Amino acid sequence: MLHREFRSNDESEMGSRIWSFALFGAAEVLSFIVSCHFLQAACADCALNIHRPLLRDVLTLPMRFFDTHPIGDALSRFSSDLDTVDQALPMAVRSFLKAILENASIFFVISYASPLFVMVLIPLMIIYVKIMNLHIATSKQLRAMEQNTRSPYYSFIKECCNGRETIRAFGKEDHTSTLLGTRLDRFARAKMTVQWSTRFLCHNIDIMANLLDKKKIVFQIILFAALFASISCRYFGVAPAMAGLALSYAFNLDLPLFTHALSYIEHYKAGAERVRDYAGLAKEQLSIDKAEAKDWIEEPKIEMDDLSARYADDLPLVLKNVSISIAPREKVAVVGRTGSGKSSLTMSLFRMVEPSSGSIRIDGKRIDSVELKDLRAGLAIIPQDPVLFSGSLRSNLDPFGVCSDEELWKALEQCQMKILILDEATSSIDNRSADLIHTVVRDRFKQATVISIAHRLESIEGYDRVLVMHDGEVAEIDTPENLMNNPESKYAQMMKK
Repeated sequence: MLHREFRSNDESEMGSRIWSFALFGAAEVLSFIVSCHFLQAACADCALNIHRPLLRDVLTLPMRFFDTHPIGDALSRFSSDLDTVDQALPMAVRSFLKAILENASIFFVISYASPLFVMVLIPLMIIYVKIMNLHIATSKQLRAMEQNTRSPYYSFIKECCNGRETIRAFGKEDHTSTLLGTRLDRFARAKMTVQWSTRFLCHNIDIMANLLDKKKIVFQIILFAALFASISCRYFGVAPAMAGLALSYAFNLDLPLFTHALSYIEHYKAGAERVRDYAGLAKEQLSIDKAEAKDWIEEPKIEMDDLSARYADDLPLVLKNVSISIAPREKVAVVGRTGSGKSSLTMSLFRMVEPSSGSIRIDGKRIDSVELKDLRAGLAIIPQDPVLFSGSLRSNLDPFGVCSDEELWKALEQCQMKILILDEATSSIDNRSADLIHTVVRDRFKQATVISIAHRLESIEGYDRVLVMHDGEVAEIDTPENLMNNPESKYAQMMKK
């Protein structure tokens, strides 16, 4: 009976322990699932909070930025850097948290069971930190070198795609392929150097103290743990069960995982820093929300008073003391040689070129006092190289979705704009199509003020006045008939040529 009672007690105690271990296991699985869920949710929210401000910053950068920076810089921010923030960095953070919690719990158990083990732990951690800091300092410089070679590669691919007709026309396919291969080789060398630096960290961690691989490092730690556990049991009264627990925990140590994860976080953090750099750039005061712009123009009269402008503070003036007045519904053709300031004149209306002095008034209001979104919504431009974005025709006509289908159809049928600017809109098409466009402009935009930069002098027939630009200044402005009747006028001389 006594034997059965002891056996029953042992089975009951064993059953309770099994259930305890089962509950601990279920709690571990549940906590793992919950932690993964919250980590992924936090990473997704973080990615959105990085991507949206980055997109807003790029959309509000002045045009000068894109004229002076290769497009590959912006492309790499939205491709490789954001991919690092979205994919690689969360995995590195997860590995780091896992490694630090696991190793911290193991070190705590071993140090509690055998306090002498701290004498091995501290020097070991110092060596690991030294190697990791050496790798991080080198990796940052190599990552910057990789970025500097990535942008020219992306930019050259875009240039080749845009200029493929010119490349084929001049038979430069082989030369272009050679240049592309050279840029690809530079990028590949930088990329491989970054990978080699990572392998340097892995191997140096695994070769510590003349050890050849991870198993011997673990064996060395286990050896010290067993040695100090035996000493603690013999001289410090530590229970053998506790010493055995410490020894079993030593088998699960993974110090390289901790250093690898921390170095990867520092490595991938550079991508987030490069994305953040765009936030410090000077931007236009442009609102890109979906709110409808204000209709602020009643009489489309344009006045420029002693206007001077330059693209940057360190560059010469592109417009010099321009003073003109364009009446409502007047059609003005702007002519002049290349570099005379024709496009700069129209860009100043959109405030893409800010005035250095003087002012521009539309309907009696200074345009620098009008919100940039309202200003540009009140103007329309037909550029030399039109752009269609991927998507439907409707999304190109109304990218912010503020108009109904009826309003779009009405706009397509009437095209009633108050101020219309044509920036050599017919330079890339044949004469017949160009004549058709100018006919539409004359017939459909009778109530609009039109400023047209003429690519062909023959296309300005029917315009009220002609503005001749020369070296950023107004050379002359008058009706085409008066200018032609004056043999000394620049316009008459251009027509004769």
